[in-house]
Amino acid sequence: MTDSSKNPALRGAGAIACIVAAGIVWSLMYAQRILWSTNVVTPVLFDHGLSAVELHAPKGWTNEWCGSCHQKEFEQWHNSKHAAAGSNTNFEAQFLEAAGGRAQWCLNCHAPANYGASNHASMEPKEIDNLFVARPAWLTSGVDCLSCHVRDGQVLGTNVTTPGQAAHPMREAPELSTAEFCGGCHQFAHKPRQFPDSFRGRLQQASLIELVEQNRVSGDALRCHDCHLPAGSHTMSGGYDRELVRDALGLTLAASWQPELNAIQLVVAVSVQGVGHRVPGGEHFFRYLSIRTTLHDASGNVVTPRKQSSGAVDVTPAARPLVVGELPHVEEIRKRLGDFERGTESGVSPTPDTRLNPNETREFVYLVPLVQADIGKSLKASTTLWYHVLDPEEAKRFHLSTEGLSWKLHRVMSEVVTDTKAVQKTNVNR
Repeated sequence: MTDSSKNPALRGAGAIACIVAAGIVWSLMYAQRILWSTNVVTPVLFDHGLSAVELHAPKGWTNEWCGSCHQKEFEQWHNSKHAAAGSNTNFEAQFLEAAGGRAQWCLNCHAPANYGASNHASMEPKEIDNLFVARPAWLTSGVDCLSCHVRDGQVLGTNVTTPGQAAHPMREAPELSTAEFCGGCHQFAHKPRQFPDSFRGRLQQASLIELVEQNRVSGDALRCHDCHLPAGSHTMSGGYDRELVRDALGLTLAASWQPELNAIQLVVAVSVQGVGHRVPGGEHFFRYLSIRTTLHDASGNVVTPRKQSSGAVDVTPAARPLVVGELPHVEEIRKRLGDFERGTESGVSPTPDTRLNPNETREFVYLVPLVQADIGKSLKASTTLWYHVLDPEEAKRFHLSTEGLSWKLHRVMSEVVTDTKAVQKTNVNR
């Protein structure tokens, strides 16, 4: 047997191998340091549902204790959707569902200060079926004062004052005023049982990415706070605030008679202004917009379009109107993910994301061919923009009430006379 310690050639080869290995290790470490230096680290307080929040709050620190000094903010929060995030009927039904719920990550966003700090995000929480019977304080508080403003026994704020420090330990936390702070819960992917392999898949909600992209394109510096916490309001209005949603969207309608086609052309335009993310925001199948357009005669009867054979209506390619064969005509503006993309049919292409981009105005051009009996009449076109806070079919699946899920935001009407070349454009919002 050859003793390698006495063989100069082997000793030299071993030394060279060690030097090469050391060089490779050093190169990898150097490259990693360069990558770390280019990685932007955002100091957020929530981690997209991966973990429950550990407050380490002193005994006696409750939301009511916070409200003893911050009464206005407490009342605003108490009446907000954040306060009911963990205890509302919708969340209870979907959280307890066997197919898609019953996971720790749901609680980590809807009631961050829960008992599951040691749980894996995809685990089923203990005593889950008794949870909404026992209704512990951390559940009924939802996303509360302590969840956002307390860490390690200190109160976090963007402005540390002497009176504040006298009342309790404080730490300045500029991250509270950033969009990334909100994105800690309002940007996430499903975390199914095979977590973490699929966690980096498609996002169920992507509000932060959409905002960052909008700021990049527009040159603006919008934050979530500008719309959802204006002037520091802790009401935190969002997709359940009818006035906020209505004010963000506009609707117009123009109707004109096309005598050479014996048809009415309808141009419907829906627009969104002052919103930093796509509309509707929030989660994929929960919220969507629909636009319902129709024609009525003087008696209020819905007009029946003339039947058309293929290619019977000659229109210019540039206009590309949709020839409507049935009224009312409905458009949906929405996003679907996962199983909801394709429905129940195999081999079907994914449903595209048709939500509105920030500051977009989208037009829908329709051509309604008329039967002879309707020509010569004065007809009224109308279009209505609806906002659906929860898909009625989704509500039925969870045995939830469908009442109040659909809101009429705008209605616009336009009158058109069908025996002249005049164009009438009468927009009336109702």
